[in-house]
Amino acid sequence: MLQFIMKTYNYTFANNNLLNLIPYSKFINEENILIQIFCGHDGHTLELISNEMKKELPQAVCIGTTTDGEISNEVVSTLKTVICISIFKDTKVKGFLLKGLDAFNNGFKMAKELTNKNTKLIITFTDGTNTNAEEYLKGIESFDKELMVCGGMAGDNGVFEKTFISLNGEIISQGSVAVSLSSNILEVKNAHKFDWIPIGIEHRIDKMQGNKICTISGMSAQEFYKKYLGEDFVQAEYPLIVNRNGIKVARAVLSKYDDGSLGCAGNLYEGDMVRLGFANSQMLMQNPIEYLEN
Repeated sequence: MLQFIMKTYNYTFANNNLLNLIPYSKFINEENILIQIFCGHDGHTLELISNEMKKELPQAVCIGTTTDGEISNEVVSTLKTVICISIFKDTKVKGFLLKGLDAFNNGFKMAKELTNKNTKLIITFTDGTNTNAEEYLKGIESFDKELMVCGGMAGDNGVFEKTFISLNGEIISQGSVAVSLSSNILEVKNAHKFDWIPIGIEHRIDKMQGNKICTISGMSAQEFYKKYLGEDFVQAEYPLIVNRNGIKVARAVLSKYDDGSLGCAGNLYEGDMVRLGFANSQMLMQNPIEYLEN
């Protein structure tokens, strides 16, 4: 009989009873447990569920993030919370939390704290309204350019006001959380799949402040989006696409400011030529197994 290396179980919370939702007895004797909470409610709910997980499974490492949509198995939802419980054999799970806005240094410190010679993966979440994710990843890369990283930025259901992340019940709105998976037998692979379609004409980025877009083609960033998409849209659903060394890169808008500027998840640069991106659902669903096999 083959011994499993990792098993994952997903549970969807929709204001129901956690005691009835999750069979804690199934996990109580496991040593290496990672719990990921993808919370489509609010920071209070994230804190409540995190503390419940900590109480029922104190040996687990539990990270969480508020979201702008959740995925459980084949179901995409909003305004629900997905609790993902993974159990490992012969894999060490370690967590760390960092507060503050120095994204590059946070990334470096995170990698230094969590990794050792057999670390296979870091899973990390940052807040979605303050952190420059590109600088954060550069910080991780500066410590170990071979380290594999996955994760994302917190959301707040498209409100663009305040997001939350958590580790073992501690909730913060500025900073990052992460866990490392270290093992001699665990295998981790990655692939690249980009299905955003550039639409319309190119536009020039006139002025940037870090990852804050000030003006595009003579307009404030908010005026630009309003001109081409109207009033009734969610900016995050139409990222700006730029070509970097022959590779298309999408920069999603995650925050907006009173001066008419918009904040995005990574850096753009003055002089960049960008186009709006559109998600083609047919292309998104086309041949996903091929990427998994690769």
